[in-house]
Amino acid sequence: PTGNLDTSRSAAIWELLASLARAGDRTVVAVTHEPSGASFADRVIVLKDGQIVGEVHPEGVDDEAMVAAGIADLVG
Repeated sequence: PTGNLDTSRSAAIWELLASLARAGDRTVVAVTHEPSGASFADRVIVLKDGQIVGEVHPEGVDDEAMVAAGIADLVG
């Protein structure tokens, strides 16, 4: 949802999606290649060649490096 946005607007969109999910007790499903966006999620499902290879569970929006490392470990 943020592929063509600058960094600050991208973060604002991810924050909005996360707050809507939490405030409304809803599930938001988003697809991204951006660890910065994925770090806003409670759960990141990692795919490789169309198959689920694992999960990463960010603990906060400052976990971009942890998310990126977790994804890299799973996709090899």
